[in-house]
Amino acid sequence: MYIPLLKTLEQLLNKDSILQEVLNGHQRNDGRIEDFCDAHIFKNHPLFSRDRTALQLMLYYDEVEIANPLGSKTGKHKLGVVYYTLGNISPKHRSQLGAIQLLAVATSPVIKKYGIDSILEPFMEDLQKLEQDAGYQFLIHNERKSLAGTIAFVSGDNLGSQLIGGFKEGPGAHIKCRHCMGSSDAITFMFCEKDFHLRTKAGHLYQCQQVQENPDLGRLYGVTRLSVLCNSRYFSVIDGLPGDVMHDLLEGVLQYECKEMLKIFINEQKYLTLNQLNERIKRFDYGYKLFTTIRTSPLQSLSKL
Repeated sequence: MYIPLLKTLEQLLNKDSILQEVLNGHQRNDGRIEDFCDAHIFKNHPLFSRDRTALQLMLYYDEVEIANPLGSKTGKHKLGVVYYTLGNISPKHRSQLGAIQLLAVATSPVIKKYGIDSILEPFMEDLQKLEQDAGYQFLIHNERKSLAGTIAFVSGDNLGSQLIGGFKEGPGAHIKCRHCMGSSDAITFMFCEKDFHLRTKAGHLYQCQQVQENPDLGRLYGVTRLSVLCNSRYFSVIDGLPGDVMHDLLEGVLQYECKEMLKIFINEQKYLTLNQLNERIKRFDYGYKLFTTIRTSPLQSLSKL
């Protein structure tokens, strides 16, 4: 099922509070980065940089299992869902339920059979109208007003981003990253961006053409196809699929980084002692009684780090 983009946008824009945020924006002028519109990619964007009222579509894709994940029916009723929110809305309001719009939904078996690109085709047709030079004429308070817009970025977990971006999803790919051309071996001992050859739009287009002619090259390049999202006038999967902050950082490398940081702060820099750290952990107000056990479980030694 596809929920027409232009119709839902028109309904949103007929709300005075949202219309005012679109017309006025919330970009900072003090050099600080607080939101997407403060970032380098926004300031150099071919549409957003010249039209501050352009609609910023922040898409999100994820799959959800609505049945028992351990039963025999696992996967049969699983849904793939695409949402979007307007980046023109202030960050403090964007996470509210009323600001999040459903764009498309399909069962996982349907997506696997026909491909995610087929699900997104109606959206791309609406997007082309929105990306016109003159924009799209919305009926706002009984008056026609032209507004342009495009995809700001598409977020999701790593599997979802790989799927929607046309990159290899499984462990079999020689190149696993959607941002660089680092091999499976190289990413185990090199960790700085400067050590890798980053993907480019031209290079990605060439690789997708090669894979179309010879699918066996998909494993070498780490791509499966040219995503339908690349038909956008402004958006590209190369710089439009941000990293998965939960799995990459919060549930990934962050715990290891914190351990190494504490070792340096305590052993080498002498900023604090282990007893001081434990005391601060014990006295920290986590806000809920649920965390009482955390406050009373000190680190016994640096070896625990």
